[in-house]
Parts: sequence; structure tokens; C-alpha cells
Amino acid sequence: MEPVSPERYLIELESNLKSNEAAKYRFRGARIKAAQDIVQRRLIHQTQIKRQQVIPCYAGRLTLVVTETGDVYPCESFTRHLGNIRAFDCNLRQILRSRQAAEAVAAIERKECFCTHECYMMMNILFNSRLYPSIFREYIGLMD
Repeated sequence: MEPVSPERYLIELESNLKSNEAAKYRFRGARIKAAQDIVQRRLIHQTQIKRQQVIPCYAGRLTLVVTETGDVYPCESFTRHLGNIRAFDCNLRQILRSRQAAEAVAAIERKECFCTHECYMMMNILFNSRLYPSIFREYIGLMD
């Protein structure tokens, strides 16, 4: 089986959403979610092609990952360790105030990492008001 090019992947997913061939969300505001999906897939495509962050990442500021052993990371993809929750008396705020956490967040802000993790990309879109016009344009386009 031949691998699918990133361009074809993007075109197919977007086309399926716009033509209603994709499974439809069945909840109030579903078109907004579909519009966000279109924007998200374009950003994932750009990230994959450019191999760099194309929008700010909020990992380590809005989300954290705590492993089964208590290790805390800014996201599932970033290898920079923030600390262990047990060493901070189970207090995430203390971890976030640590030098390790500040350095990890600064590294993310300097774009030292990039990923196409969909959950984080969705968070990065929804908390970035500069992307709202793009989502709105796609939303209007889905109403046709």
C-alpha cells in the first residue's frame, strides 16, 4: 500500500468535512467544531511540512501531563521533565513555579519543539484569538 502524501491527506479530510461525507458531529455548535477541524488540519499540515511551530503552543501553561509515576511534563510529546509531583508534596502550582518548569515553558515559547498532536493543536487554536477569523470563515463556508 502506497503512503498518502500530506497534501492529499489534507485535501481529502477538508473535502470530506465540506461535502458532508465525513461523519457529522451531532451537537449544538457542531459547525463551529467542523470549522475548527478544518483550520486544525491545515495547521497540522503546515507544521509537518515546515517542521516547526506555526502557532504558539500553550503546553505547560494550560495543560500538563502527569505520568503513572508522578513525573510531570508540559505535554505528551515534549521530553523536558518539570519534576515529580511527589517531590513537590503533590502541589502542581509549586511545580509550575519551579525553575525547571520556567525553562521548559521558555523552550516551548522559543519554538524548540513542534508537534502535530491533535489535542494540543486544538487547545492552541481555541486559546489563540488570532485564529478566530479563520474559524469563522470556515464556519460560514460550511453553511452553504
